[in-house]
Order: sequence, then structure tokens, then C-alpha cells
Amino acid sequence: MFGGRLLSNRSYRYEALRSSLQSMLLPVKGMEVKQLHEGRFLIRFNHVINKRTLERCLWSFEKNILILKAIRELENPMQVTLEECDFFVHIHELPLSMMNLGVAILIGNRIGVFRDMEMDDSEYAWGAYLG
Repeated sequence: MFGGRLLSNRSYRYEALRSSLQSMLLPVKGMEVKQLHEGRFLIRFNHVINKRTLERCLWSFEKNILILKAIRELENPMQVTLEECDFFVHIHELPLSMMNLGVAILIGNRIGVFRDMEMDDSEYAWGAYLG
């Protein structure tokens, strides 16, 4: 089961959100969406789904961020923190000497919280961007 919240100060139509979730997530054997209060909702899939993929992807509805998080069976869905999400950031036009993990950590922690970076076995992130 997943808890969800739309990060928006505007009101939204629950039925439109539910329909969009069905279209975006394409559940193999269907899913149920239940509206809670304070802008939260629950999603229950009728089959096994890759939780990591669902949580780590950036979802949106009507140009607002949609946060999804797996909820354990005994957790209260109203107490699960749905306040933040991760972004993938690419930094372009850096000198090669600055395309490394140390610089990525500095930049990441300056704009938010650094989580991870794709790189090969060398100390540099070879490519068109740092990210």
C-alpha cells in the first residue's frame, strides 16, 4: 500500500487525480485509490509492484508534485511524512576537474540534500554533465 499527497495549496478534483493515477501507474491487475483528508490518499495495488521505482520517480498532477511512499501494514497513513521528494539534477558546463563526487556533494547539499550520483570506477564523472 502507498500513501500519497499532492503538494499544492490549490484544491483539486479527486476523481481527476484518481483517473490520472490509473493512467500514469498502469496497474497490471488494477488498483484502488481512497481519499483521506488533508490532501492525502491511499493506493492499494492488486498485484506486487516495485516500491523503489514508484517512490524514486518524480510524479506530478496538474503541474504539482505528487509524493508517493510505501506504507507498512501497521503504520497510520496520516502520520507518514509526505513532505519531501528527491530530484535528479544535472549540472552542465563544468570543467572536467570539477566533475567528481566531492563537487556533486557540495552542490547537492547547497540546493537540498545530496543522495547519490552515477559514476564509473574512476574518481571523475565522465560525460556531458555532472549528475
